Amino acid sequence: MKDTRSVWQISGGPLDRNYADIFLKYSVALIGPGDAGPWNPERDDKEFEGGFVRRFADEVQKDDVCLLRTGLSTIRAVGLVASEYLYLPQFDDVNGWDLQHARRVLWRELPHSYSFETSIFGANPPRLSKVGNFEVLDYAANVNDLCSIYWDSQAFGDHPTEDELVAHYVVPFLRRLGWSVEQVAVKWKHIDVCVFKKLPRSPENCHFIIEAKRLGAGVEGALEQAKGYLEMLGISRDVVVTDGIRYRMYSSQNGFTPIAYANLARLKQSALELFSYIKTP
Repeated sequence: MKDTRSVWQISGGPLDRNYADIFLKYSVALIGPGDAGPWNPERDDKEFEGGFVRRFADEVQKDDVCLLRTGLSTIRAVGLVASEYLYLPQFDDVNGWDLQHARRVLWRELPHSYSFETSIFGANPPRLSKVGNFEVLDYAANVNDLCSIYWDSQAFGDHPTEDELVAHYVVPFLRRLGWSVEQVAVKWKHIDVCVFKKLPRSPENCHFIIEAKRLGAGVEGALEQAKGYLEMLGISRDVVVTDGIRYRMYSSQNGFTPIAYANLARLKQSALELFSYIKTP
């Protein structure tokens, strides 16, 4: 089933009067101006200096995803909206701001603040706005949801096999990155996944190969096995090793040195490099 949750970015305040710590400490998202009193549908946007309070109170839904933004394009935490709209008078003075309009949010602070290279929220980002869902990030969110289940042996049972990971993770991941079904071969010439730049499916048309291991296995050890398959085919191609969650790419032109890495359950900016290598030319 497609995830229908919206993704919102909400400001944690300007750098010189930041209140992101309050969001995290009290598990809330706050927005102002709040001194005008509680929002209700009968009240005019002009009473709240525009439509941001209305959107926060009326359009944001429980279980929507919230990005806690600091500065122009830096994310401090990711959270799930956990309540309906609230008016909390105790937040009438947060570093001088009146931020009584509230939502309870289950925040998950990032190990390090995540800065986008471009101003994805705009040159002058608003205090609240809906963020477009990118397909790869949507896929990664699904990975994150399932990853914790897979690791719970009592709830799930045995870890999924390599073939399961290829079917449920690797092939959908490649499809999201633009590869058509006929370009993705599974168990071709004993290779877990072979991606072809064009048909027919022949060694010379192989673009790169993927060797899969069980979840949590040391995927780096799969490189030698993959190189053996390439030797049998008489070709030299880039290799990706994966456990379905973690992906590491090795360059055949540079002695199979690692050139890109991504953990889909813990996305970082560097993952974009791997996506650029793997997506369709």
